[in-house]
Amino acid sequence: MHSKSAIFLGTKPAAAIALQILVGRGWDIKGVVTPLEDLHPWASGPKVAEVAELNNIPVYQDQVSLNAHSLKADLVISYMYRSLVKPETINSAKVAALNFHPAPLPYFGGWAFYNVAIIEDVVSYGPTCHYMDEDFDTGPILKVDRFEVDASRETAVSLERKTQISMLNLFKEVVGMVEQNIQLPIEYQKDSEMRYFNKKEFESLKRIPCTATADVIDKFARAFWYPPYMGAYLELDSGKVEIVPEIVKEDIARHYHYDDYEILKQSTT
Repeated sequence: MHSKSAIFLGTKPAAAIALQILVGRGWDIKGVVTPLEDLHPWASGPKVAEVAELNNIPVYQDQVSLNAHSLKADLVISYMYRSLVKPETINSAKVAALNFHPAPLPYFGGWAFYNVAIIEDVVSYGPTCHYMDEDFDTGPILKVDRFEVDASRETAVSLERKTQISMLNLFKEVVGMVEQNIQLPIEYQKDSEMRYFNKKEFESLKRIPCTATADVIDKFARAFWYPPYMGAYLELDSGKVEIVPEIVKEDIARHYHYDDYEILKQSTT
């Protein structure tokens, strides 16, 4: 059986791991599209471009430069890639053009997926693999991988961590299906169930209503807690006041005090 091929578009640590998975499984990666500038300098691990360069995979900073080479591959994969994948790129796929979206579709398209899920107290969550079409997050669903959550104990950071683990497992499952030439499932999204939050709507949700109770304030603080970005805030006459959720104070305390004992001990020697 000949090795499968892919064109890969992505950013963030999970995308670098997904690319490593393909390389490790012997896939022929025709090209990688990823921003050359470091969009997440605080993130650990190698960047997508670094994984590609280490494995002698051509790297393109945009789809225009990619499509100038008229590449073809079994899969076109978008993994945490923020830009809309162009029709020319989608048409490069011989089997399917797939996007891995870190939220259950059709209910959480666009930007504010972790945040709205926490605000709405969902009891389950999970990533989606769907076929790409001409718009964001609207193509038919291949699979949603759901897991149980206690939204009252989640922040945007913690829910992202769980979702990214689940999405990598979903990625390996879908890749395995393609490797075995299994027919990929397809389920069309219902227009009546589809929701999409754009970036402007996402930012507007961070403003906590001035009439909110203490519980609601803390819920919004958890829902938008994702350093280093601005979280949920109260807007006062003096300006915006960002709210730190109660649940993360212990984590912050551990970070600042983890070596207190050693520092104090050394000071006495």
